[in-house]
Amino acid sequence: MNLSTLKLPSFEVIAAIATWLMVACVSVYAMVVNGESVVSIGFVVALFCLFIISFIYSTSGTLVTRMVIRKLNMSVQIVSVFTLYFILPINFTPILATIWSAQLPTVTSFGRSVLISGLVCIPIFLIFQFYWEARSGIISAMVYWMFNVFAVVTMDRAFKEEQAKEQANQLNRELIATQSLLSEATKQSERLRISRNIHDVVGHHLTALTINLQVASHLTEGKGKEAVDQSYSVAKLLLSDVRSAVSEIRDMSVIDLRSALQRLFDNTPKLTVHFDFAQAIEITEVGIAEVILRSVQEALTNALKHGSADQIWIDLSLQRIKAEQSLVLDIKDNGYTSNTSRADFESSVTVIAGNGLTGMTERVEALNGELSYAGESPFFAITIRIPLSNDD
Repeated sequence: MNLSTLKLPSFEVIAAIATWLMVACVSVYAMVVNGESVVSIGFVVALFCLFIISFIYSTSGTLVTRMVIRKLNMSVQIVSVFTLYFILPINFTPILATIWSAQLPTVTSFGRSVLISGLVCIPIFLIFQFYWEARSGIISAMVYWMFNVFAVVTMDRAFKEEQAKEQANQLNRELIATQSLLSEATKQSERLRISRNIHDVVGHHLTALTINLQVASHLTEGKGKEAVDQSYSVAKLLLSDVRSAVSEIRDMSVIDLRSALQRLFDNTPKLTVHFDFAQAIEITEVGIAEVILRSVQEALTNALKHGSADQIWIDLSLQRIKAEQSLVLDIKDNGYTSNTSRADFESSVTVIAGNGLTGMTERVEALNGELSYAGESPFFAITIRIPLSNDD
């Protein structure tokens, strides 16, 4: 296990587990004191274990937080609570329903969370009032509903604060990546300016000097001719050095796209990025680098915001078909959760393509490239192909 990626439980999860443990221990102790059978005690213990296992699984930081999985685990939890309330004549068992209600803001809106937290108190009231024939059933149900509402309000605020923090961090990463690309573009522009100036000014002057020295060599004799010939040789050597320097400066104008991309998804929360960047890739055009950066940025946003993915694979490589060389960007994440079939997906692309994919397509097509995508649960894949200028 990589300890650097180990995610510890949040304080809220630890508090919920501690509360569950207290309720479970007191309940089992009461059953033992009352002389309940081993079978009954074992069944109650199993229900408590089922509740906490499904709770931990649905709130785990390593879980792919798809709604259908989380809702399934929450269904198991609430059924366990109702079953325990039928078996145990202990009026604090519905505390577990408060733990359950605290998870509602992660799967639905705040208003619905408050409503659902009240609806789950109705079975508690019915069981308490009619099954256990208690007189204070309505009062107990109302009190537990207030507990549930408090849990919903607290967790809704915490959930929104966490989302805002993650959004701010994402914007900060995008800003750092953009600044890195801008810095690379500025350096490239300055290198090209210097190389052009050297080539156009110094190079031309040296060329003129060598021509004049060559002419002078034919017009002079004796020691003067030897000096002119020597000067001519030095001028030719200097011209060769200048050309080499210009070529070297131009070669240094390759954009460090790898670093810019790395800054984009460093320390991305809830998302493991598998990044593969071919060593042979050398990009000198700022426009291509920007399209790649923006496409990866949009894919990361879609994977987290819309797909609820926890894994994404980014592969940037070169591909040559006949004489044409292309830059190929393959992106795949495991957050595709559409309920439509593969055939439906392929026949209803406009339903899937939002503003993000549309913007990516427009940027790629502006460079004479092409973008394709496909989704088959649980994966969503994007392939971008951009032709590169042939220097051969």
